[in-house]
Parts: sequence; structure tokens; C-alpha cells
Amino acid sequence: MLYDRQAGTSREIITGFDNFVESFTFSPDGRWIYFTSGERGLHPVYVVSSEGGAPVKFMEGFNDDLKISADGRTM
Repeated sequence: MLYDRQAGTSREIITGFDNFVESFTFSPDGRWIYFTSGERGLHPVYVVSSEGGAPVKFMEGFNDDLKISADGRTM
């Protein structure tokens, strides 16, 4: 769910994903949302457009407390 404070509305942005989202962060330009979700003892990183859609697995492994550099080139 993404809440737009200016408009006072919320909308679902992740479709076709039935897992619990752990940690998340936005890309510096706000176009992408990166998040982790528990999967068989690991926490891979997924990415989805902030406009909505199906998430794509971005990185395998055990990841948490996501941070992206200001230029968006390093996670």
C-alpha cells in the first residue's frame, strides 16, 4: 500500500505477491521501490515500480536494512 499524503489517498502497488514485506527503500528518483521479503530462511531483495506492478527479484541472499546511495548506483 502506498499513501499519497498530498492527495490523502492510498493505493496498492504490488500485484501478485503474497509474502510479507520486511524492509524497503525508495530509489533516489522515487521511481522504484526496493524491498526484502522472507523466503525459505533468506531475505532476497525485490524491486517494483512506484507506479505499481509485479515485483522482480533483484538480489538473492540474506538482506536487511536497505540503503541506496544518493546517486542510485550502490545498495
